[in-house]
Amino acid sequence: HNAPILVNGNGVRRLQADTPPLGLFLSLEFTVQSVTLDAGTLLVLFSDGVTDAGMGKGTEFGDAQLESLISAHSSKPLAEIQKQILGTVERWAENELEDDFTLLLARDTSLQKEAS
Repeated sequence: HNAPILVNGNGVRRLQADTPPLGLFLSLEFTVQSVTLDAGTLLVLFSDGVTDAGMGKGTEFGDAQLESLISAHSSKPLAEIQKQILGTVERWAENELEDDFTLLLARDTSLQKEAS
């Protein structure tokens, strides 16, 4: 239910997501879409626990901050991007994450080698 983030040579954009969370309803029809991932394109999928972090202290981390953080670190190895996001969100929420925290990063590395 959170629109995935796609980062490529054209910048940062959100993919369309207009359905409830997967698995919430037994029978639900989904629209199938496709996106071409060029070499180096970064795809970020995440739960609302990432962007809602900090609500307990009155201000959520938010979509804009997440997109900015991803954009700033998008050329780094996936493990480094993950570390930056997790650390920044935890500091924002003062280590009090109120919800699930799911983060999945994928990059098309067909023409490059991903650093470990």
